[in-house]
Amino acid sequence: STDAGASELQDLLVTRGDDLNTRDLAVLAGSGNPLAAAIFAEAGMRLGQAVAGVVNILDPDRVILGGGVMQAGDLILLPCRDQVRQRVLAEASQQVPVVTAELGPHAAAIGAACLAMEAGTGG
Repeated sequence: STDAGASELQDLLVTRGDDLNTRDLAVLAGSGNPLAAAIFAEAGMRLGQAVAGVVNILDPDRVILGGGVMQAGDLILLPCRDQVRQRVLAEASQQVPVVTAELGPHAAAIGAACLAMEAGTGG
């Protein structure tokens, strides 16, 4: 029930506090918590709407999403991809691959370190 889902989510918030992360919420959703699953479904839908807008404007060959929220995997990717298919205008672009960054949640930090190294070597 929704009340049980809310209670589990509240318990998680109390237990984890400021240390609560995407993985914690994804585990809760994966265990069948309807409220946690709904949070990811809504986030994925909104992300997909934004991605579809980018695809409509830039027509990329692929969309790579990174950051900690992508640890939720299909919980967020499936509704995101669904929105992209529904909202992209060009039929050929409706199947644009939407994938997660291979470097995981540390992709931005790794990229920044590489840029700093290149700047330091004049590369």
